[in-house]
Amino acid sequence: MSYVISVMSTKGGVGKSTVSKFLAITFEEMGKSVCVIDLCQNGSVSTGFLRDRDSFEYTTYDWLTGACKPSEVIQQFEQSGIYFIPSNETIDDFERYAEKKFTAAKRLHAIKEKVLPLKQMFDVIIFDTHPSENSDLVSYAIAASNYCLIPLETDLDSVLGTKRSVEIIKEFMDLQELDYGIVPNKVSQTNFKLKKQLQSFLEELEGEGIPKEKFLSTVRYSDVISSSKNEKTLLSDYKENKYAQKIMGDFKQVASEIDTVLNKVGV
Repeated sequence: MSYVISVMSTKGGVGKSTVSKFLAITFEEMGKSVCVIDLCQNGSVSTGFLRDRDSFEYTTYDWLTGACKPSEVIQQFEQSGIYFIPSNETIDDFERYAEKKFTAAKRLHAIKEKVLPLKQMFDVIIFDTHPSENSDLVSYAIAASNYCLIPLETDLDSVLGTKRSVEIIKEFMDLQELDYGIVPNKVSQTNFKLKKQLQSFLEELEGEGIPKEKFLSTVRYSDVISSSKNEKTLLSDYKENKYAQKIMGDFKQVASEIDTVLNKVGV
């Protein structure tokens, strides 16, 4: 059994790339092979896995347009079971390519068809999407997914982005087997005011009709996460840092909750 997850939000800066990266690490520790596909022009997946985003011959765009084989674009992270497909600014051109190449009926499944062979190779495929509700790429990713994960910050704009993201996801739920979850991300453990605000935001979202079971475990905030990319390290490298290991435990809990949901529906 393999499944596809889109990490998405119409709000930028909520930690989609970070969540994608550490979920990949966590799923790999659970014994699953993982491929993270970057659908964002920022190329944060590459830098997240400590590589230069401009160092690759082929990118997501080349793979989607058939200019290269999967074996030519898929990169392995060190000697692990984690792989990724890098991206850069050319990915935005795929929308125009799809408009010319496919009929409107087939366009929505443009990425889904490309992912099918990868589902034979990997247990988990994760899309890191662009923060836009108007991007066709986001729609293509959702159409190819079994589950959408929305990172939520303690921020009013993030709450509004979460509401809009859920609205978009629900439109797809009428068309396909799809589920979603909301993960409170970068949650302060020391600021009582922020913790109270987060609880208020969660209650507001629940009042909007989002079932309580859609809210996953929280991932706490850490300066270590913010600086790890600059220092070319991963949280998993901080074996002696107890707080870093607690954050890895947060991601493990979230990954386990997602895995449980998808196993129940028999994906």
